[in-house]
Amino acid sequence: MTGFFYGEIGMIYVIWTARLAVVLYLVGLGLRFWKNDSKLPQVVWTVGFFVFLVHVWAAFEYVHQWSHTAAWQHTAVHTENLTGWYWGGGIWFNYLFLLVWGIDVVVTWKTKWLMRFFIAIHGYLAFIVLNATVVFGPSWWIPVMMIAGVILVRLVRKPTTLTSYQDSDS
Repeated sequence: MTGFFYGEIGMIYVIWTARLAVVLYLVGLGLRFWKNDSKLPQVVWTVGFFVFLVHVWAAFEYVHQWSHTAAWQHTAVHTENLTGWYWGGGIWFNYLFLLVWGIDVVVTWKTKWLMRFFIAIHGYLAFIVLNATVVFGPSWWIPVMMIAGVILVRLVRKPTTLTSYQDSDS
């Protein structure tokens, strides 16, 4: 199926699944701090990951026609528009983002991360969300990313309230 309508619907899926995944990412991260006595943070976190999977599917289905080369070029064009540097290697960081978030979902349903891993994982995820927002997103999403940063800093500064990590190797 091709054509204008297919492309327009596809872009709606790509854009809104990205936005919803970011919102669920932020809400899930925030709930890990505020709702430490329930499964709600993990459920929101997991749903966010699956929404992100739908985003990746939609991007490859509707924008890149299942071509890594097309995805690399798309990333390179957006990176060049922002930085002047034609480089699409950021797509590999997006693939790693998908893998890290997926591993985090699986691990946190079964056990808890050591705090140092929790900080590394969420530092990376937040960094990629921020970069993707700057490169691909509208400028009005920058405040959303600032809120994400505040949440992450708050989580790191008050680690004893988190439910998805443990303090030591024991």
